[in-house]
Amino acid sequence: MPTTQHKDLLVLKIGGSVGAENDAALDAVVALNDAGHPVVVVHGGGPLIGEWAERMGMQTRFVRGLRVSDAETRDVALAVLGGLANGRVVA
Repeated sequence: MPTTQHKDLLVLKIGGSVGAENDAALDAVVALNDAGHPVVVVHGGGPLIGEWAERMGMQTRFVRGLRVSDAETRDVALAVLGGLANGRVVA
């Protein structure tokens, strides 16, 4: 039976402050993939969430560095992460 070499799955978290606008981060993902490493990218978007919440006149609240979200803020976060942030990464 032939053997195949399996490479470990790499999970990379690209923070919202780095984001999809950082060509170096995305080039690294491409290079890892081209080298045969299976890659999963998890993106952030905290700064983008804050920007859109502010545009909508919403106050964002943090406790010990963690965003505390009410239902309205949660909906903004879902829209921003699922739409804008994700679209910038996968485009």
